[in-house]
Amino acid sequence: MGGEALMFFTIVIPAWNCEKTINRLMNSLVQQEMKDFKVIICDDSDHEGLWDLIEPYTEDFRLVYYQRESEPYKIHCPGNTRHSGLKRALQEDTQYILFADCDDCFVPDTFGTLKRLLVDGKYPDVIGTRFDVHDDSGKFLYKEQISLGWLHGKVYKKDFLLKYDIQFGLDQSSHEDTYFNSVVAYYTMLHSDVRALQSNDFCFYIWHKRPESTSHFQYDEANEIGIQKLFPEYIKSCIGVFLNKFTEDGITDPDVKIRFAFKVAKDIYTAYCYFQGFVDKGNRTYLVNAYKAIKDAVWGYCETFGVTTQDIIKVIYSEPKTSIESRQISYAATGPYIEHQSFRDFINGMRLYE
Repeated sequence: MGGEALMFFTIVIPAWNCEKTINRLMNSLVQQEMKDFKVIICDDSDHEGLWDLIEPYTEDFRLVYYQRESEPYKIHCPGNTRHSGLKRALQEDTQYILFADCDDCFVPDTFGTLKRLLVDGKYPDVIGTRFDVHDDSGKFLYKEQISLGWLHGKVYKKDFLLKYDIQFGLDQSSHEDTYFNSVVAYYTMLHSDVRALQSNDFCFYIWHKRPESTSHFQYDEANEIGIQKLFPEYIKSCIGVFLNKFTEDGITDPDVKIRFAFKVAKDIYTAYCYFQGFVDKGNRTYLVNAYKAIKDAVWGYCETFGVTTQDIIKVIYSEPKTSIESRQISYAATGPYIEHQSFRDFINGMRLYE
């Protein structure tokens, strides 16, 4: 492949027992006309054999492969694998970093357009685009809008991540992408010189929704106890990041405070829709902790920003297009859309559904 040189993109791919799907992702990289990228694969599998499948692709693009590590990680989980890959990507001579899951793929020949968006946008610190969702056979399901909950469709400037020491949380077994993007959003909103772009008209990433994927849940009783554990972790990774960092940094600027207040209120609404979608598919008795997590987040929000529950309702219903309609566009991800009044009742009464 020749000597190393400055690359525009470095792609971090966490791998776990992905021998059946990795070729789809690798082939989508071969199909990129723009080859100004390097791929870092961190394998957390409990067996060997992946390198034999991906080694031939070293003839098509720059590719490095690392097998599972134990230090400094206490457990093997997606968050630690991404942390390991990002640590290595930050050492590369590259401009931008993006992430891909080993069972997904990129839209063919889109990296050139993505690069032009970044260059024409005067090299922003982060860009978010929509992404498409397919089933495992490749059939189109729906378009997913830009969300903090996913790494999909996002690109991060290396210098920005280094400047604010943005990393994945260690030993985080779920919602590591939400945590990472929440920290990114925090610094984007806090500092006026941080530049972020959005494009819902462009798509370069395809998420394949597979039944056996770790990010896809079967809505049966056996999994509800696990889902119950995930909800508080989601709150901590999303809303908790803003509340904690805001308090730790001692921010007093009223304009910043207002921006953060709007952001957290919308996150609370999104969490409610997300959780209620699961509840509608299962036994609610398993999900009391989910609502308690939302309730605690609401009170934490009120305490930190000095607002009332009525202020939360005003924030949500003052921007119905961004706060409500966007959830309707992608409701297929979590189930039935939550009608407006149920959230209003929940915040007003702070009651747990039984």
